[in-house]
Amino acid sequence: MIQNRTHGNCALTVTLLLVCLLINAPALGQRSFEEVGDSLYAHFENVGALEAYSKARTATPTLSVLFKTAVAANEIAQDLEAEGRRDEAEEMYRVAIDHAEKLRDAYPEQAASWFILAATNGKMAQFSGGRDKVKIGRAVEEYYTRAITLDSTYALAYMVAGIFNREVAQLSWIQKLAARALFGGVPDGSLEQSQAYLEKALKLDNTLLIAHFELAQTYIALGKPDKADSHLRFLRVLSPRSSEEVRVKARAAALLSPANSSDQPQ
Repeated sequence: MIQNRTHGNCALTVTLLLVCLLINAPALGQRSFEEVGDSLYAHFENVGALEAYSKARTATPTLSVLFKTAVAANEIAQDLEAEGRRDEAEEMYRVAIDHAEKLRDAYPEQAASWFILAATNGKMAQFSGGRDKVKIGRAVEEYYTRAITLDSTYALAYMVAGIFNREVAQLSWIQKLAARALFGGVPDGSLEQSQAYLEKALKLDNTLLIAHFELAQTYIALGKPDKADSHLRFLRVLSPRSSEEVRVKARAAALLSPANSSDQPQ
């Protein structure tokens, strides 16, 4: 599991204490278990966070707890994938989807339910092929559209929409032709739509580290390296709030060209 190197041994000590609290305090209430999960997640201890949120969910399955449970499972899957443990990652993405579906079933009128369903299913697409991948793509499009319809100010839904549109736009014409012939086509998507969605996400919440990185990727695909550099450089001032954001920040630093010295997105 990834550790917060900035806090070093202190963070590890705090995390171990929280794990001990989780194990030895079965009488803790839903709110206390959620707080334990929040603290573990903040230290990138996603396995412990998932355990804490699962205990909180058993006591009281609130929107907040169900959402965090799905997010923690998705984060574990991404950790496993980053370690090259793809079979385990695929299994954990399925767990994350299961949690997301439970959230959707319990709170179908909440944008967060549809966002996390889109995000988790989108991750699973890489493990699928052919007909299943097209089916997942259509589902992801439906899910983020539902989220935006329910709450037009929900920034994370626009972020997923932006990523999805870029990935669809970058399919080769051969892939699109094959999908059309075999599976009835793929969802619509363009780099311009990707840019619009990601810019909207950041207009709503400029602290979304991953959205800055994804918009930079779209700008690169559109042949706008200066704009991409602006967002990659801006990531330096944002603190990662998840283990995936730690990895994304490192990838951004590796991609950043030395030409642009501004720290603010243009």
